[in-house]
Parts: sequence; structure tokens; C-alpha cells
Amino acid sequence: MLCHEFGMHPMAQAAPDMGREEENFRGMPYPVPGLEGKDVPDGFAAMNSATAKQPDHVLGVIPGSPRYTVYRDVTLEMADLLLRDVHNREEGARERDVTDLIDCFLMDVASIAATNDNRVRGMPIPGNSEGEAIRTDIAAVYNAYRARLSQDLPLGRQPVKPLFPPDKTPEAVKADFATLLKRIAKGKLWAWSIDNSD
Repeated sequence: MLCHEFGMHPMAQAAPDMGREEENFRGMPYPVPGLEGKDVPDGFAAMNSATAKQPDHVLGVIPGSPRYTVYRDVTLEMADLLLRDVHNREEGARERDVTDLIDCFLMDVASIAATNDNRVRGMPIPGNSEGEAIRTDIAAVYNAYRARLSQDLPLGRQPVKPLFPPDKTPEAVKADFATLLKRIAKGKLWAWSIDNSD
């Protein structure tokens, strides 16, 4: 989430001409990658910054948009640095860290895009009748973003490709949400740094 906090927000905001370039993306319905064939009342599954909880989140997941490009590049640069640490045999450095970073990025963009930044819709919580269907959508969107990221990976970044996470299933999305809920509860109940080792 560190990449999200920096790449989606302050680094994107500081990019030259970001505001002007983003104006073309504001308030427009954009097809959600992976859900192009989904039958929905509006004709196509869309994300729209005008109706999102945080407009900058949706602007940060539209493939090709300026904010998405910054967020993606920050994540890939972090992946490069983590892999360099593995190759340099830095203490505690693991290839799994690269996989987890890319998985976190893909889950973030997929859950934002599939829910128009209303990610509670996918949570496995009591009373959420649409949760299963939303998690199925998130998995499809995750896999579409994963394929795009893999296909567009620059030559210099190819060493991270073998460390990409596998395609995501709806069950894996549910497990990710359950882990997130557990960590949030642990942090709120005990108010200390959360151990991410499990």
C-alpha cells in the first residue's frame, strides 16, 4: 500500500501537467478491464470518477491515464529494487516480496475498478448479499490487469515477470479480503504495528 499512497496521490499530483491531462478522464464512464462482456443495465461495466468515493482512485486505475501510469511505474520501480536486494543477497530479501508487491498492486487496482472504489461491496461480511458476485468480478478484473501489465512490461523490467502472481480466483479474492479484515481488526483492537508475517 506504500506504492498506492505515494504513486496514486502525492507523486501523481506533483507530476507536470497532471491536472490538465486528467481533465480528459474526469467524469467519463470507462469500461472496466475484464468485464467488457458483462451484461449490465447501462450497457457496459464502467468506472467513473464522478460517482466514485475518491475520484483520484478511479483516475488512478484507468489504464493509460496519467495517474495510473505514475502508480504503475512506482510499483514496478519498487519491484526492481526488491529484486535487486534479492540478487545482492540483502538480509531478509525474498523473491516472494516482489510477488506480494505486484499482487497488492493488482488487487488494489482491480478492487477499485470493479467496485468504482466502493470496495466494501466485495468484503465477506454478514449481510453483504452481492459479495460473491463482486469477488468474481474483482478476480476477472485482476486477471485482465495482470495480463496487461505482463504484456506491457518494458524490456528492462522483464526480470520481474517470472515473479508475477498467478491469476486470481474469486476464492483467493475472498481470502485476501478476509486477511485485510483480520489485520484491520487487530490494529484497531490492539493499536500497535501490525505483523504482516502470516
